[in-house]
Amino acid sequence: MCARRNDGGFTLVELLVAAVILATGLAATAGAFSASTRAQAGARRMETAARLAQAKLAEIEATQAAPGREEGDFGELSQDETTRDLADYHYRWEITETDVEGLVRAEVSVWYRDNDRSPVTLVAYLPAAAEAQK
Repeated sequence: MCARRNDGGFTLVELLVAAVILATGLAATAGAFSASTRAQAGARRMETAARLAQAKLAEIEATQAAPGREEGDFGELSQDETTRDLADYHYRWEITETDVEGLVRAEVSVWYRDNDRSPVTLVAYLPAAAEAQK
């Protein structure tokens, strides 16, 4: 009779199956980290666009801009390494008169690079410029 030894180890097939399962799990984890990083970068761009839109709207209110329209970028704010990517943000604002005397509608849209299909848009109703009310 042949005695069987029981070393309590793993067979080669078991090790290969475990390696495949581990590799699959690591690949899925790496994909999740990559997607998370992209989502975080997108959220950061949206937050920056919202802040820039608020700043542009405050500028319009402070200067009491007359009805009209303007497009541009925030390149003038790019002064150092921490703000150099602000030139990649573009804006469009439009001020139109309303039916209410002394009130104008200001709309500001800001987007990142060439993605003007999904801008951050803010709308505010502001007092009309003093010259325009006369």
